[in-house]
Amino acid sequence: KEGLRKVSILNNIYFSILGLAFMMVEIPLMEKLSIFLGSPIYSFVVVLSTLLVSAGIGGYISNRIMILCNNKLPLIFILIAAILVIFSIFLDRIVYGYIFYGIFPKILICVLTIFPVGIFLGIPFPQGIKLVGSCDKDLIPWGMGFNALFSVVAVNISVMLTVEFGFKVILAAGILAYCLNYFISLILTRAVGAARAGSLPS
Repeated sequence: KEGLRKVSILNNIYFSILGLAFMMVEIPLMEKLSIFLGSPIYSFVVVLSTLLVSAGIGGYISNRIMILCNNKLPLIFILIAAILVIFSIFLDRIVYGYIFYGIFPKILICVLTIFPVGIFLGIPFPQGIKLVGSCDKDLIPWGMGFNALFSVVAVNISVMLTVEFGFKVILAAGILAYCLNYFISLILTRAVGAARAGSLPS
């Protein structure tokens, strides 16, 4: 029971941070690309739809990607952090390098830029569910609930902080959140393994 309680706490922390981190990437990205696309409506539609579709595809193929990562969930967070750092460095060049293009080429540029990022952002959620579910399926709704709660909280926080501090600061906070989940996923993986071992008949 002690092992399962630890898994439950880590599960809630993991999915809470995941909700915060995702929104801390999505919201400032919408703000940034509203300048590039010339309208916050275009930016909202393009960023939201691209991230949802690409994250969905990422979730769908997550098992295959996990095989390439030797089924180590913490490694995914290292890849996400690295990709987001590279993304943040080159985004300014993309925005200001192609700002005088027409709206349709700019939308295509946004989609092609965001899509690979979204694929990797879509992996931790289903893999977290798979990991926790292998220990106790009753914990899955709790994780999803905390994820939804902190996603809503993060939207309001990210909008205010992006206006106050700018795109790069909030994106950096999102990257740090994903880095934090590297450590949480590491501890969670070990806790799940210990809980499963403890539940085996002697």
